Amino acid sequence: MRAYIEIPFDIRRFFPNSPYSRALYSVTIDRVTEDSDGLLWLVDYKTAKQMQTMHFAIDPQIGAYYWAASHIYRRPIGGFIFQQHRKDIPAPPRMLSSGRLSSDVRQLTTHTAYRGALCNIFGEDSSRWPKENLKVLNELAFEETPEADRFIRRDRVYRNEYAFESEGAKILLELEDMLNPNLPLYPNPTRDCAFLCPFMHACVSIDDGSDWEQELELLTQPRAQEEQS
Repeated sequence: MRAYIEIPFDIRRFFPNSPYSRALYSVTIDRVTEDSDGLLWLVDYKTAKQMQTMHFAIDPQIGAYYWAASHIYRRPIGGFIFQQHRKDIPAPPRMLSSGRLSSDVRQLTTHTAYRGALCNIFGEDSSRWPKENLKVLNELAFEETPEADRFIRRDRVYRNEYAFESEGAKILLELEDMLNPNLPLYPNPTRDCAFLCPFMHACVSIDDGSDWEQELELLTQPRAQEEQS
């Protein structure tokens, strides 16, 4: 779902020379669902090499989604569902050269696949299964819940009303940097500039008095009209 929200910001009052008369906030939400209590949940899908959870409390995207959805729907927002998909696919349980089933719990397989392999090798009677394999099977069962396994994880993140207001205030503050036609530019170098930043030479030109504006013109171009719609 994609939407545009007009931000109540008087651009001409703060920046009389600005060519813009209004500001729109663009947001794209992967999915919006409704629970049995009538609350809306905002869903975002991510792919990752490893599942990440430590950033939820300060993730700016979550805050922005909450703020935008509260204006779009004018309805209570239950929360945010952060759904991660690991960049791997389940593999069959590994067989060792000895003919035994691997008991390495780190292998990228599933409880269903591992149990199926045990049944194929030793039969349906679990009392005949090796203890080391039963241990792996139980660990896989413990890891797999309706909300998470080794390959897909869904976390529910919540924000309160104060967080909505705080996010709106931050968006308004960001407008000054985005809309100010006389925004001051100054270098802010880090060790990564040399191999990550395409504007490094413009920063060097600012420092040594060269034509940094020409450097920026060579590196940038106006966005096509169809890309803005």
